Amino acid sequence: MSEELTFLGKIWFSVFRPKEFFDYIEEENKAYSSMLYFALLLTLTLPLHFVIIGFIGNDFSLSVFIELLSNLIIGAIFTLILLPFYHLFVYIFGGRNGIKRSVQILLYGATPTIAVSWIPIVPLLVVFYSIYVTVIGLKKLHEMSTMRAVLAYIIPFLILVTLVILSMTIGYISI
Repeated sequence: MSEELTFLGKIWFSVFRPKEFFDYIEEENKAYSSMLYFALLLTLTLPLHFVIIGFIGNDFSLSVFIELLSNLIIGAIFTLILLPFYHLFVYIFGGRNGIKRSVQILLYGATPTIAVSWIPIVPLLVVFYSIYVTVIGLKKLHEMSTMRAVLAYIIPFLILVTLVILSMTIGYISI
């Protein structure tokens, strides 16, 4: 792919042709491109969330929209905080092509899940495909083996899940 992909082209290739997509991304030199893409993807799914919640809950109020918008902002901030944490594990498992590559991989790898995040239940299934896309990106852009790529993704995920469970347990016990 010698020409620059459009926004929709990035969605299409990252979901349906991830190996070719990461070949293209390997040539992407702008560090902010993946962040702008991620922000736009999140922003474009917001109205879809609003419509679905409106139909399911029969509530199209401003408060629902504000709650969704605040969740989007908090989620984006949380993602930016987690990126260096994930990159640490990519580095530990042999990824030496820089944090820019890790950011690209993790943000573009989330595309399948985010693209369908507004459809109830579907993201729970698609998240496994997002993991697959992310592993392909780790293998391609960080030149890692499949096992190292899987471990670099799964171990920080398990650590975060453990921390969430512990914090919920501690919160429950203190009540």
